[in-house]
Amino acid sequence: MYTISSAIWLSILIEYGFNIYSTREIASGNQEGSIRVIIGTQSAKVLISIALLPVYFILSTQFGIFKNNELWAIFSWLLAIFIGISPIYYFQANEKLKTVAFTELISSGILLISVFGVVKNDENLILLAFLLIFTRFLAILFLTHLMMAETKLRWVKIFNLNIGLEYLKKAFHFFIFQGAISLYTSFNVVLLGMFSLSPIEVGEYASAERLIKAGLGFIGPLSQGIFPRLNKIKAQGGHGLKSIRRYALLAFLFIGFGGMALTLIFSRFITSILFSQDAIEISVILNILSLVIPAIALSNLFGFLHLVVERKEKSFNKIIFVAAIVNLFLSYFMIVNYGARGLAVGWVIIEWMIVGMIFLKIVTDKYSLKSQMGN
Repeated sequence: MYTISSAIWLSILIEYGFNIYSTREIASGNQEGSIRVIIGTQSAKVLISIALLPVYFILSTQFGIFKNNELWAIFSWLLAIFIGISPIYYFQANEKLKTVAFTELISSGILLISVFGVVKNDENLILLAFLLIFTRFLAILFLTHLMMAETKLRWVKIFNLNIGLEYLKKAFHFFIFQGAISLYTSFNVVLLGMFSLSPIEVGEYASAERLIKAGLGFIGPLSQGIFPRLNKIKAQGGHGLKSIRRYALLAFLFIGFGGMALTLIFSRFITSILFSQDAIEISVILNILSLVIPAIALSNLFGFLHLVVERKEKSFNKIIFVAAIVNLFLSYFMIVNYGARGLAVGWVIIEWMIVGMIFLKIVTDKYSLKSQMGN
């Protein structure tokens, strides 16, 4: 669980915010410009992956659970690459997320069948790591092949050092944004692994968090599907923008609070099946974390579909950065004093704080605009 959680956190750094920046650029541009975006994005991700290896390996093997478990640190780095280097931004921009969903379904199915067929006991856990990495590699290879076939881009031209460096600069604000987000989401498990004396406690929190992230999987694709459409409408004059946002609000409220209710109702049943030995503790943590589901739904709605579409990502960045800094201190305090349950409470507080700050920013901007029009 710690390896997977660390890989997900690291993949956010490799992704560098391109799932927002490159999606917006491709959705708003032409075919020729899209090819340059693809080359720049993929080249930048390769550069980041290489640069992070020595730093990550040194830090991960000196602190926390990875200490004296260097092989698992390498596994997490490889898994992070095959998550972060995904060209999902291209399919988002062209509103072809069905292709991504189908690919993920097939690769996950292969993984599931392989796990049941190969992993029999604790001695086979290294095989589990190989299977995770291999199925992710197959998914990324297939999606990249499709992208390059559609754009007629050759493999030998996918990497360009100069264009990669250029796009590292262009997407820097989104990297700060994504990196800050990771400090109060995926990084929480890594932080718990650094300061908790109990690997079991880390596993319990990580297990509950993974279940929550699985539920949150409905929110990401929804916002990713609406985001390019709103950018196109905005580029064409903005007609119909308010209507789509209104329907999006209803959808996000339904998914957010509905997901929270379902989690509270079925948490004990789910954990008793998946984690029979630690079901009670994981269920308690899961119930606490259920409160982040509506908060994340609303922050996606207000943040991406309002602030980013209106090209106010700098304001969004400031809000996320403040939340990230507050979370580091709050999480440390909660871990030291209350353990995994305290960390769960801290995450809930941070997510709702973000919703409040984003909503306040939107309301303030609208009031300011009305005042200017009145004058």
